[in-house]
Amino acid sequence: MTMLTKRIPVSEPVWKDLAELRMAGQTYDDILIEMIELQKKQRLKDDILRSLEEGDFIPLSEIKTRKSKRAVTKRRTQIKGI
Repeated sequence: MTMLTKRIPVSEPVWKDLAELRMAGQTYDDILIEMIELQKKQRLKDDILRSLEEGDFIPLSEIKTRKSKRAVTKRRTQIKGI
């Protein structure tokens, strides 16, 4: 498999910090992949916490109820031939 490579310019201090994070056998690509995954998880966590704080969520029981009602309505519509 051919892997395309891109260059990402970074300052000397950032490069040194990345180098300090590297473990034996780990590439800079590995470090960046790990950092991206951690950032994605943190964003999800932040979004969930914000939703809980703001009350911007729907309880699971309500979602199940809504889903059931839509399924019943859909079945009735199909039966009526609408």
